[in-house]
Amino acid sequence: MKKLNVNEVLSIVNSAIKTRAEENNQDKKETIVITKDQINTDFSELDIDSITFISIVVSLEGEYEIEIPDEYLLMTEMNNIMKIFQVLKDVIENQIMNEDTI
Repeated sequence: MKKLNVNEVLSIVNSAIKTRAEENNQDKKETIVITKDQINTDFSELDIDSITFISIVVSLEGEYEIEIPDEYLLMTEMNNIMKIFQVLKDVIENQIMNEDTI
């Protein structure tokens, strides 16, 4: 599992965006790259669509070996890097707490 920090989450998100653009053959359009200055910017302002959002979620779940609860799987709940980071942090902390009680 990768170390959880905002820069790592940003890197994974940008990688997922790039992969999705390549799969979609968006050579005509410049691929979105989210910068550190944009970690609080709403995805809708960055032209990230729902399919790309799902690709981001799948990538994050794979990298951090977690399952994000359904109630967070909406762009309104995780619509920027900081919100994603907070959800991941909460999920990972809960997973660790649950493992400790087993």
